[in-house]
This record gives sequence, C-alpha cells and structure tokens, in this order.
Amino acid sequence: MLNFTYLYFDLYEENSYLYCGNQHPLFSKTHFLSLNELQNWQAIMPSYNIPSDAVHLQQRLNTKASATDREGIAFLILTGNFLGFLPDHYAKKWVSENKMMPLLESEMIYATEICLVTKKTKSNNMILEYFLNKIILS
Repeated sequence: MLNFTYLYFDLYEENSYLYCGNQHPLFSKTHFLSLNELQNWQAIMPSYNIPSDAVHLQQRLNTKASATDREGIAFLILTGNFLGFLPDHYAKKWVSENKMMPLLESEMIYATEICLVTKKTKSNNMILEYFLNKIILS
C-alpha cells in the first residue's frame, strides 16, 4: 500500500450565490422575498461535492433537477425555470448583461476554499518548483 504525503496551498476563496434568470418570475419581483418563498420555485442541485454549508442551503430549496457541472447549472438558470448556485465570478457576465441576478445575497451565499494540492516528493522537480513559486508568490 502506498502512503503519500500531500502539500496543500490555499489560493483563494470563491463565493457562490443563488441566481435566477431574467425569464424567471423572481427576476422582476418587487416585494420582499423571504427564504420560505424559495420552496415555491424549482431549483438545481449539483451532482458534484459541495461544502457542508452549501448542502444546508441547498436543502432549503425545491430541488427538481441536477447538473454535473457549472455550465449545466448556468444553462438551467438561464432558461428561467430554475434557481441555482453559481460562483459570483462565473455568473458575473450574465449579471452584467441583465440575464441573471442573485437572490437573497446575505442569506444564500457560501464560500469554497480553492487550493492547490501536490504530492510531496523526495526528489527535486524543477518544473513543479517553478510552477509552485509562480502560483504561490503571485
């Protein structure tokens, strides 16, 4: 059995918010939206692993679809039929084009730590060392 030791380097934190598309009824909603109202709308659940705080937020939604990647989630949100979580940097283009908007930003948010992971080795690997120095010192 092999036993590897890994090195972890924190890179940044990614914030994800709940979004709806501009064809969704909540996009033009003018009155206060409550957390309980979210159960009235279909939502997308990612089929990939998400942080535990994201799982708790997702459980507040009426999940009717799943997607294996962010592209699928974005597509379903843009149909106007679903709510879903996306990283803010990923949704930024659609938000700026008024095709998508975040909902309940102070409550429906979670953060994901983005890390670089590499196997610790005994031998020197100049390419890996150069890459890590560029990434970590940037």
